[in-house]
Formats: sequence, structure tokens, C-alpha cells
Amino acid sequence: MHRRIFYWITRKFYHLLFLQKWEEEILPIDPGKIGKILIIRNDNIGDVICTTPLIEVLRRLYPKAFLAVLVCRLTEEVVSGNSFLDKVYVYDKAKHGKFHSVWVAWWKQLEVLREIRKKGFDLVLGVRCGFSAPQAWMAYFSRAKWRLGRTAISKEEKFSFFYTHRIPRAFDQRREVERCLDFLKPLGVQANDLRLLFPVSREAEKKAEKFLQEQGLYGHHPLVGVHLTSRMEDGRFWKDENYVRLLKTLFDREDLKVLLSFGPDKKDEAERILCTLPPQFPHFLSQDLKTFGAYAKTLDLMVTLEGGPMHIVAAVGTPLVALFGKTDPLEWAPWGNGHIVLRKGKQENNITVEEVLEAVDQQLSKISN
Repeated sequence: MHRRIFYWITRKFYHLLFLQKWEEEILPIDPGKIGKILIIRNDNIGDVICTTPLIEVLRRLYPKAFLAVLVCRLTEEVVSGNSFLDKVYVYDKAKHGKFHSVWVAWWKQLEVLREIRKKGFDLVLGVRCGFSAPQAWMAYFSRAKWRLGRTAISKEEKFSFFYTHRIPRAFDQRREVERCLDFLKPLGVQANDLRLLFPVSREAEKKAEKFLQEQGLYGHHPLVGVHLTSRMEDGRFWKDENYVRLLKTLFDREDLKVLLSFGPDKKDEAERILCTLPPQFPHFLSQDLKTFGAYAKTLDLMVTLEGGPMHIVAAVGTPLVALFGKTDPLEWAPWGNGHIVLRKGKQENNITVEEVLEAVDQQLSKISN
């Protein structure tokens, strides 16, 4: 009883402060009256890439609508240049440390949300597999007539009114691309023939081509990339010695060329690995997502751990050998055909170099055929 009273007071307080009304009138969704749509996806790279099929479906469904997304700065490059979008709204998360003060970060975020509110969206989708209070708050602040998000449970329940229409939580073993399509159900729509989209600019393609020319690898096939990535806090990593053995074995083969790639955050790890490899071992420092996507597009095959870079590689159409550990591939395997997923238990380090090499040969045999 006390909880219900508290939730009631919380809802009334927010409505009076932000909607200037005692109670919000919730109307049935009328697909014919949707002219402006906003998708909020404020999490990680792979999550946003898995949302791109939903963007394309919505554009086909509403060809004349104003269609926009709101993402954090980390994933801006995933959706910038997407031809199905009219606008990309971007904000900086306080935890990413761009601003010297959390208060400054929040104020900057509020400025973006005010711009969104002025646009007057009809429909806002808070796309995730579970309820996120910050995401739901952003949707609520928009004052959109229809706001779709996941059902809140437990302590989050007091903020469930941030959405006008709620979709059951999706912690099941469907692919994330498919779970995003749950947000089409209230619109009475189903979709198939889904594809990821990661726009690569011509400028990024030129950078990738220049790199390969400098390495004497431009136009060489098959070209195999090994991307160094990890997330230590999630227990997601492959030992340095595994990378070294894999790279040395592939480097000694005459039927292919191999490169190592890595981002600025993995520079120290890459240097440790490179110092044990032959001099001038070809390696690519990926300074931004667009250039990495362009580089990945030039490869015939990529070997990498699961994560954001893996989803970028899948989006540009390059076959993968993807190493999985704790993350369930039934939910997060790379979308599309032609990929090989390796998993032994819940640690990538359980996967041996020999097993990766066998998967590489399987993939290369498809290319040669």
C-alpha cells in the first residue's frame, strides 16, 4: 500500500513539473497520425548496430516521416551517414569524462533534450531488451504523445509511467536484431529480410586503401585480419600468447596475408604482441569507427572476440571467426550468413589457437570455392 502511494505521488510530481498537467491522457496508437519518430538507443556500439534494421523498417513503413535517433557520443559514427535518418541527436555521457564536471555533462544533455522536445515528436521508442530509467526519462522529457519502452520491474516500477505503452522485457534467447523488432508490434507490423547498416564514407575508404598500399597489400587476396579487443571487467579477453601464436602461424603461410588491428585503448597490448612478431609486421591502428569499418570491408576474413568491432565487421559484409565466452551467441552472434562462432564454456581463453586456425581454414575454403 505504501509503495503504491509513493508511486502515485512520484507520477503526479513529474506530470505537474514536466507536463504541466495533473494526469496524462494516454491515447491508443494511431499509425496514420505518426509524422515524427525518435529512436533512443543510448548504450554500446553493438547494440546500436543491431538497431539499424529497425531504422530501415520504420523508414519503409513511414517514407514521409521525420525519422531521428538519439545516441551517446560513443556510437555517433554508427548512425552518422545513415540514409534512412533525417537527424542524429548526440549527447555525451557524464561517465565518459568529456566534461570536467558531471553537472556540465547533465546540462549539455538537457540542451539536447530541449531541442528534441521542441521538435514535437509523435512517437518515441526507447529501444533496449530491458527497462532503463535514464532512457525512459529521455523519452518522457520529449512529451511525445506515444512513448514505447520495456516494462519496468522491481525498484524501476515507480518510473514505468515514463512510457505510455510498455513492451514485455526481452531477456530471452532471440537475437538482439529480432528483439528490437518487438517495438513494431504496437504498430501492427512485422518485418523480415533484415540487414545491418554501417555507412562507410569515401574519405574513410581512401584512408583504408592508402594504408594497404603503404603495406604493399592493396588488392591482395585472401587478406585475413586479426582484431585485438577485450573488456577485462567482463572477463572478455584472449591471452597475448594466443594472439602471438595465431599471428605467427598465419604470417608464415604463403597462401594468405595477415594483419593485426587495434584501437587506441589497446595500444599497449598491441605493442607487447608486436614486439614478439617479425619486424614490420603489418598492423592497423584504428583511430575511429568509420575508418575501421572501411578497413574491415577490404578484408576477406576477420578474427576477433565478440563485441562492438565484431558487429561492425558483420555490418560491412566481411565474414568472421568470432570468439565468444560469457556472452551468449544465441543472442549476440554476428548477424548474417557466413560467420563461424567459437565458444567453449564462458571464457574465450578456453578456445585454442588450433581451433581458431581450423575455423580460418573453413572460411578460406569457402572463399576459394
